[in-house]
Amino acid sequence: PVTVPSPVAVDESLHLGTPWPHPLRPGFDARVELRCDHRHASAVLTMHDLLGREVLRLWDGPLAPGRTELQLRHSGLSPGVYLLRLRTEGASIQRAVTLL
Repeated sequence: PVTVPSPVAVDESLHLGTPWPHPLRPGFDARVELRCDHRHASAVLTMHDLLGREVLRLWDGPLAPGRTELQLRHSGLSPGVYLLRLRTEGASIQRAVTLL
């Protein structure tokens, strides 16, 4: 018999917006919007290369309910595709971003 794994639950209480302007350009700060429906005791926003290595830690601390906007200072990173990852206790969301 064939078994089908159950679908992965998605925590819709978290939102990670696409950084703008996108694609990211050297020498320009980008902004990213984070939203959560309830208070998370701790949130971590990181940028990873495609091998999964953390290359930049953008936020590490409490995330208040509602909208939070952060500046992405990405100087020193090589052009390419990176993963922007937001983690809280029990939830994680990520999106790909391009740096020119």
